Amino acid sequence: LSLHMALTEATEDNCVMVMPGSHTLRREELAALGFDLIRGSDSGGYGAPNYWRRPDPRVQIRKMTLKPGECFAFHPSLMHASLDMPPPPH
Repeated sequence: LSLHMALTEATEDNCVMVMPGSHTLRREELAALGFDLIRGSDSGGYGAPNYWRRPDPRVQIRKMTLKPGECFAFHPSLMHASLDMPPPPH
C-alpha cells in the first residue's frame, strides 16, 4: 500500500499523476502502451521499476488534485509520477 497526502494544495500543474488500472498490467502490456523500462530500476530501494513514457492516446492519465489534508491510497505497482518526462534521446 502506498499513500499520498497533500500538505499544500496539489494543482493540475503540480500534482501526482496516476494511470488507473496499470497495476494489473504485465511489462509486455506496458511496453505496448509506450512505457520503456529503465534498465536496473527494478532492483532499487523500493523495488518498483521505473519507466520512460512515450505519448500514446490510449493511455488515460488522471491528475490527483488535492486540498491540504486530503490523501489517497494506491497499490504500489500503480503507475504514478509527479512529472511527465519524455524518453531520453538515443
